[in-house]
Amino acid sequence: MISFRGIRISQKTSWTKQDVAGRQPDRLLWLGGLYEKAKECVAHERWEEALGYLEQIALAEPQYRDTPALAGQVWGQVRLKRAYDQGIRCLRTGDIQGAVRYLSLVVEENPAYRDAQRKLQAAQRQAQLVKLYRRGLSYYTRGRWQEAIETFTMVLAIEPGHPHALPLLEDSRFRLRLDMLYASALRMLQEGRWQAAAETLGEIQ
Repeated sequence: MISFRGIRISQKTSWTKQDVAGRQPDRLLWLGGLYEKAKECVAHERWEEALGYLEQIALAEPQYRDTPALAGQVWGQVRLKRAYDQGIRCLRTGDIQGAVRYLSLVVEENPAYRDAQRKLQAAQRQAQLVKLYRRGLSYYTRGRWQEAIETFTMVLAIEPGHPHALPLLEDSRFRLRLDMLYASALRMLQEGRWQAAAETLGEIQ
């Protein structure tokens, strides 16, 4: 496992010193071939593949040409790719907080990386929706109709087609109206306005 700004990301190293040892007879030719393959992969942004070649070179000759600097560049791209891929996986599986976390790392490191900025904004928007919807649901279950109405209205302002917010908003409005009618009827009864109270209670039924 490797750590990218506090987040652990899976790292797979395929090559060992034992693997490299068998290549020693043609060492310089072999190293040159690996180096050229690594450079080609870098040119085509095949970062994981390039890293594999550079790992082999580092095991045999850590200071070969500019391998240390090249490896640093490639490793930075590999970390970005892995964090980005993890963020996309989180989006697909509904782990919105995970998506925000990983994609934020990518954008902080390189704001222009692929479509990370757009994906992060979508994840943040979704996280805001989830937070608002849960808050509205909490108000709804506690019978706090006015707060529920205000919160579900905010949800629908962000996502008009939200599948659950609209029916809950309509039901909250209905229940608030019933509570207001009932309170009004009670007040009329206390004032001795029997007919008006009866008509109001009739609206509730």
